[in-house]
Amino acid sequence: MSKKLPIHIFIVSTDKTFTNQMVQNLEIETDYFVFQYSSGEEFSNDTIYNPIPPNAIPIIIVDYELKSLDRPDAKDGLTILSEIKSEQPRWQVITFSDSSLKKVKNDALALGAYCHIFKNENTFARLKAKIHEIENEEAFKKQKKITFYAILSFLGITLILLLVAFLLYIFEQ
Repeated sequence: MSKKLPIHIFIVSTDKTFTNQMVQNLEIETDYFVFQYSSGEEFSNDTIYNPIPPNAIPIIIVDYELKSLDRPDAKDGLTILSEIKSEQPRWQVITFSDSSLKKVKNDALALGAYCHIFKNENTFARLKAKIHEIENEEAFKKQKKITFYAILSFLGITLILLLVAFLLYIFEQ
């Protein structure tokens, strides 16, 4: 069995209460590395200067309504989502919001979000389920790649052995 890939969760939200609850919930119940940011700019700066390890599975949880009253010039959740997907397309982004409008969800999905979650009493359970889903998908991709390279190696060795057998046959005659 292959080693489990480390999960790095990045929560970008101005809702401190919600973020703190999410961080506590994830840190208590999982072995994920959890980081929190109050702005998209803070997240971007941190990931530039502290790159995510290449073997880690990065999952970014972004507040759709990221702008705050004290930072009206801050980027909103869709802008952050768009920037992440254009710079790091393999990173999975989950957006969340208080709004249950279909347009909010559709906008996020159209920009490449893995999913959009509406905040309610089941938010933490749904977030953990989606994170676990991403973790399983990434583990499957890794296993698929390992299997592909194993088959490729087997075929390469088989071809070399056939070539050696052919050359021995030729030189014996």
